[in-house]
Amino acid sequence: MRAAALLRLRELRRRGGLVLLAVASVAVFLVGLSAYGLASDIAVTLGYVAAVFLGTFPPAIDRERRRTHLALASPVSPWAWACGSALGVGAGAFLATFVLFAAAAGGAAAAGGVPTYEVYPLNERATIWLLTERKIGLPADARALRTHVRAFAAGAAQADAPGAVTLLVDGRERNVPTDQAVILPAAPPSIRIGNAGDTFVIGIAGDRTGALGAERPFLGNALFAGLAPALAAMGLAALGVAAGASLSAPVAALLAATLLLAASLKGFLLETWEHEGKVAAAVAEEEHDGHDHEHDHGHDHGPVADAPSSVRAAMRALLGILPDLAALDASDRVARGEWAGAGLRGRARLLDAARLAAAALLCAAALGGLGVRLRRTP
Repeated sequence: MRAAALLRLRELRRRGGLVLLAVASVAVFLVGLSAYGLASDIAVTLGYVAAVFLGTFPPAIDRERRRTHLALASPVSPWAWACGSALGVGAGAFLATFVLFAAAAGGAAAAGGVPTYEVYPLNERATIWLLTERKIGLPADARALRTHVRAFAAGAAQADAPGAVTLLVDGRERNVPTDQAVILPAAPPSIRIGNAGDTFVIGIAGDRTGALGAERPFLGNALFAGLAPALAAMGLAALGVAAGASLSAPVAALLAATLLLAASLKGFLLETWEHEGKVAAAVAEEEHDGHDHEHDHGHDHGPVADAPSSVRAAMRALLGILPDLAALDASDRVARGEWAGAGLRGRARLLDAARLAAAALLCAAALGGLGVRLRRTP
């Protein structure tokens, strides 16, 4: 197993992996000098794409070139050989992804970094309209409240939103911009926010509102946020090895790319289907109330109404097996200045990524070993 892992790492270096990584890191570093959020997005994209191709192509290419003597000459079992191969490629994908994240963090840190704080979210997703003065509780170490203000002219469409409005913050008027981050000074135990006039309808975005606590270092926060995506890249590479051991290179790469796409969109798809399901249920209930006389005549519309929900349930079950890659990447929180390097959510994200990598290695050992045994490919 160790020989297979070392062979894959040496193969990656022989094919110019270090040179490509150095070029990509420099490019990500330069982008990070002006935009950490964009640099981290580029880092995770390059890391995941590299994991897919590194995992799927080497085993398949080795088989197509009839380089089967390595596996045949090895004294280890096919499953140990496949696990070692997945471990080697996975380690390369992990290091490459983490180095790219480190380059993005280094570029942003060289440009001054992003002010980072402990953030206590409001845990409210909807917009909180300030029809009356609202009182928001604050933790003991809170220093300020960060939020996004939304406003539009009273009696007009939201397209007529002003560029700035006046808020009442603890009894004092403050002129604040709309649709961008606003930091309001605050002190425990609470802050009172209200509308200073009746010209505009004003609200605050609940999902973008949180109390700012103690200040934290940006660089350590950004580096910690890169660990979970790097572990996810390791898992993708291992699954790619499992596919490449039994399938041709194009088919294995297509399968791994489909897996990557579905796992990246998992949260979005589940939320969309849940929303559409609620809307469909509301519409069905309204139609049911308006057409009760049809049921009195013996019409049964049950199968027609149940079909879409059954499809959604089946797709939701399939997506439930896949990891949520978007949830593992906390770089968006880092770009907003939120401390993602500690707390229960930060540790839970890292543990989820570690479990994904471990499960992928076991899958590569089982399915990849079967491919090595049946098709005699390293």
